[in-house]
Amino acid sequence: MLREKLSRNPDWLLIFDNVTDFKNIQDYLPHDSGIWGRGEIILTTCDSAINMAGAVIEVSELNHKEKIQLFSKILSLQENVSKEEQHFLDSLPPYPLDISTAAHYLKTVSISYQEYLSRMKENSQQFSEAQTDILKDVGNYTKTRFNIIGLSIKNLLTEHQDFSDLLLLLSVVDAKNIPREILDFYKNPVTVDKFLHALQKHSLLSCCGKIISLHSATQTVVRSYLSQMLGINKQQNKIENITEVLEKYADKHLVEQDLQSLQQLLPHLLALVKHDNILSKIALANLNVKIANIDIIKQVNQSQSKTLLENSLVVYKEYYSKAHPKVAWVLGQLGVLSKSDVEKQRKFFEESLDKYQKYYHKENPIQCAWILVHLGNFYRRLGDYHKAEHYLQKSLEIYQEHYGSEHPKTAWVFANMGRFYRRIGDYKKAKILLEKSLDIHSKYPGKNEIEVAWVNLNLGILYYYLWDLNQSKQLIDKGVEVYKKYYTPQNREMGWALIYKALTSASITGDWLTAEAVVKEYADIFIENGEKDHISVSWALERLVRVYINLHEYSKALSILDKMLESYTKLAGENSVQVGFCKNYIGRINSLMGNYKIAEYFLKDAFAILNKNRHPRNYIVIKSLINNYKYQGNFNSFILKSYESMFEKTVRQYFPRDSGMMTILNLFDVKCITNRASIFPSFNFFDA
Repeated sequence: MLREKLSRNPDWLLIFDNVTDFKNIQDYLPHDSGIWGRGEIILTTCDSAINMAGAVIEVSELNHKEKIQLFSKILSLQENVSKEEQHFLDSLPPYPLDISTAAHYLKTVSISYQEYLSRMKENSQQFSEAQTDILKDVGNYTKTRFNIIGLSIKNLLTEHQDFSDLLLLLSVVDAKNIPREILDFYKNPVTVDKFLHALQKHSLLSCCGKIISLHSATQTVVRSYLSQMLGINKQQNKIENITEVLEKYADKHLVEQDLQSLQQLLPHLLALVKHDNILSKIALANLNVKIANIDIIKQVNQSQSKTLLENSLVVYKEYYSKAHPKVAWVLGQLGVLSKSDVEKQRKFFEESLDKYQKYYHKENPIQCAWILVHLGNFYRRLGDYHKAEHYLQKSLEIYQEHYGSEHPKTAWVFANMGRFYRRIGDYKKAKILLEKSLDIHSKYPGKNEIEVAWVNLNLGILYYYLWDLNQSKQLIDKGVEVYKKYYTPQNREMGWALIYKALTSASITGDWLTAEAVVKEYADIFIENGEKDHISVSWALERLVRVYINLHEYSKALSILDKMLESYTKLAGENSVQVGFCKNYIGRINSLMGNYKIAEYFLKDAFAILNKNRHPRNYIVIKSLINNYKYQGNFNSFILKSYESMFEKTVRQYFPRDSGMMTILNLFDVKCITNRASIFPSFNFFDA
């Protein structure tokens, strides 16, 4: 009957709407114009697998102007729409179906734009039926977006019931830039392959590869459809499982300090916590801890991170024993955040370690080792080098036991130990450890870019102290370029890197005014961050002292040193190595000013403090004492010869043979030096 009607009516148009399988209709399509007459056939489909070359018209997204034109035409509005109407259109999916459905609905039903968006977000059955009725009255078309996508989901889950978990995961994370690795972590990669192929077939993905994206409108419908299908209890259980998977995925990359992967994960954790109405208290606490952990590594939102951790700690103490690893982990993270309060930071780290040890008893899990590294770094900054070395060495033993000596995680500990030995002046050990760390990372190319940059920076700083300035500049510049991808200019980690970049450049070019501007900028940032009396501020000010000495601004340098001496005495004690180095600076500056008696007083006091602490870098003070004697024209005294012998022995013990220092040492052996400036090319080499 249809064939006869079509043959009698030329230029007919036959529409097959929402075709899901071309094979099911192929035999019923008109194919002989002699029998069927002449006409056109249109197939509408959401199935990307149906593709007829040269005969496909894709309905793409409307641009802003096209959305306004279509919306205004249906509602008989002027095209110069109000801000409220613009906001409304921006909130709708950018497709003709969605714009026309909204316009016809508003034309028929007297509700506000906000009310429509609210109903659209809820996606209730009644709202969907109302949209369908209105579309039917307007043009006998009944397919709303919910109907179309809902049918695709129904068909998908009928064919593959095991896809519901993966589909729910995609519906509760951020719709854009979902790492495929998360799905592989959740399910078998072969299952994920089939799942993604099925989604593409039903046009539910806007892009697919290592990064997956859905359209936000599609995601909303998927989430609404699954909510109705699963029910609250079943949906809540499945989402609890999803949070556990994402928590473990985050832990994996947190242990590896893989900032790139963590940055990709963060938007999805933030999207998931918005579903707090179906998340348990413990699941929400777990997610918030991971969000805080990532922000701590990125060094952003520190105040917010502290609040998230404190709130989660309250929940953990309700759910877990006092010595649970999750409680210990949060305490450790709060320690990392407590930079401006030395005692509070010590308390958090030590309490965290204590809980780990009580929970694991005689075992040495990697969590303990992680805290040991932080404790080692804490005591390094404080100047208690015996404790610092003890904790770092213990941590290294655990990492080597768990991962071996050639693993990137062990490389992180090697680098921290290298930084420790650089700080105390044992440059031989520092060079071996930092180069070993870098060598291990080179065997895992593309992994943990930010940590590799950090190791490059630390090695570059070491070369700065070894007076191999060109090598230092190359490594520091390399690290800074990577840091720029992850950190803002106001970031403290970036400040640390840029200060050394400025000092190295100034040592090469002599442009100490630029170095002054950089160091002052970051000292001010540290102070603005509430760290006025913290070691980090004194550290930055100490670098500013170096700059002023090279600029011959001695009074400015001494003014800063007075404040530093007061701060270090308060934080670390009057016999601390920091106080010793401050007194070395004061003595050194007075020596340069010709105040030799004052200089000798401060330098001998500094020597006694560092000697008492068995600090290798006492050679800095010894060199200042030697210069003080020589500036007075005294080249032959017994005390001078004694200091020279001590200096040479110490330097040969702690400096690599191929360092620039050995060239300087050879110059030093020439006894007839009378010009102060020629004794050392720059003051920086002997700074604390």
